[in-house]
Amino acid sequence: MTTQDLIFQLQNDIQQIIETTEQEVLNLDSEIVQWKENTDSWSVLECYEHLNIYNRYYNAELEKALSHSSSPQTFKPGWLGNYFVKMIAPSNEKPIKTMKHVDPKGSNLTFQVVEEFLGHQRKLLQILNVAKSKNLNPRKVRVEFLKLLRIKIGDGLRFVVAHEQRHLQQVLKTKKTAISFLKKEVG
Repeated sequence: MTTQDLIFQLQNDIQQIIETTEQEVLNLDSEIVQWKENTDSWSVLECYEHLNIYNRYYNAELEKALSHSSSPQTFKPGWLGNYFVKMIAPSNEKPIKTMKHVDPKGSNLTFQVVEEFLGHQRKLLQILNVAKSKNLNPRKVRVEFLKLLRIKIGDGLRFVVAHEQRHLQQVLKTKKTAISFLKKEVG
């Protein structure tokens, strides 16, 4: 896959994330987006806050890495980047333990977290526009949970988008379960 193909695919993925969020979440009642199946699960809003925590970190990290990158070259994914992307990919149904500092459980949240998330997505689209003219191969992106590790810029972009897709699936599943549960409760 060429660098341009990668950027194009990621831009399409982010556009889909934005559209899905706008169409499937923004019009929901507060009761639905705050509903939790149990004390260990996340609400829709907590899923978005978790993504916001990551976006606050990775958007800045990606911008910084790109500012120190040279002209474009063909992107070749790294083994560590591939590992992280496969681990977090929406197709991997294995649960992943969330570290406490990125776990939003118990937060008092409003729809503002969804608006913040959409802002992060628009920022990520801007970052991708910059990435079109940069070399995505340097290992300049520090991994959030172990900052000694660095992955390639392109792998960082792939990881962020895969992480968002995974949690968007969680959002849609939680929404569906909440609506079903709340209908039974009323009926």
